[in-house]
Amino acid sequence: MNGSSSIRSPNYPEPYPNQADCSWIVKAPAGHYVNAR
Repeated sequence: MNGSSSIRSPNYPEPYPNQADCSWIVKAPAGHYVNAR
């Protein structure tokens, strides 16, 4: 499996509002891994 994706951020390039609670869930199929650069 070969591919690429991007992670986007609300308000980019502006900063998040104060007290913002942000999280990301990154998943890969069994036997594969995620390489973030």
